[in-house]
Amino acid sequence: MARYEFATHRLFVEDPLAPDARVLLTPEAFNYLAHVLRMPEGGRVLLFNGRDGEFEGTFTLTGKKAGAVHVA
Repeated sequence: MARYEFATHRLFVEDPLAPDARVLLTPEAFNYLAHVLRMPEGGRVLLFNGRDGEFEGTFTLTGKKAGAVHVA
């Protein structure tokens, strides 16, 4: 049986996903991670888009009200 980390938050994105990609977050997605979940910079998040599978990434701030996720 596969092991799954249930504490890691998942986020749907429209962008294509691939290893070592950088996904810029929409204002809504940034607000959700930064203010609703209060995720610190460097926090882990799982990204999925319904096409490329699910990828783990790291949340980073790119500005005062903007952020991105770097896919591992």
